[in-house]
Amino acid sequence: TVSVNSTSSGSENVQFTYDMTAKYGTEGRDLDIDLMAAVGKNEVTGPVAEHGSQQGLTFHHLLTKICIAVEFIDATGVVTEMRLLNVNTKATYTIGFTKPTSEAIAIGYAPVNQVNNVAITRSDLDENQQSQWTLHILPQDISGFELYLDFDIMDGNKVVSSTKNVRIPLTNAKSDPDYGRNERYNWTIKISTRAISFDVSVADWDSMDDLPFDLE
Repeated sequence: TVSVNSTSSGSENVQFTYDMTAKYGTEGRDLDIDLMAAVGKNEVTGPVAEHGSQQGLTFHHLLTKICIAVEFIDATGVVTEMRLLNVNTKATYTIGFTKPTSEAIAIGYAPVNQVNNVAITRSDLDENQQSQWTLHILPQDISGFELYLDFDIMDGNKVVSSTKNVRIPLTNAKSDPDYGRNERYNWTIKISTRAISFDVSVADWDSMDDLPFDLE
């Protein structure tokens, strides 16, 4: 949900509040979404016919992308559900030009004090990546995040054991807890019969080459 709060007469920015709460609801879940902003400016100093019809735009992802991969070591396993807790789901953005050049996008951001529990089930799996999920969140401090996992250990098609509500250690992810916009974080969880380990990496999020889903 996007609500435009205000625009100032003569200013070159727009302010709006984005609420992701409904994206994480039980019904109509949509975790693989994107929110982008673009700015462009072209001064017309002569006849319109002398200017090109195309307008250059500077795009920027406004969300943070988390790719979660689960690997089973020395065992065959199936993740049945995971829950990510204490996620801020509402924030106010201000989009405008970077001064003084007006050539790059300027983004102001203020989180609204609201948290939500994100439940990720097997129905949210990428059908081509059987143990990988893509999740988009608002940029935020993840110090309060908690991640819980349910999984089954399999022998062929038979469930050997079911494990519920295992808390995944996020220490590595929280070593630099300010997760920024336009960034992609890769969380890798490795599960063996003896231990569970967690690793994280971060990379720039390409603006236009990674858009297999709808823009908003």
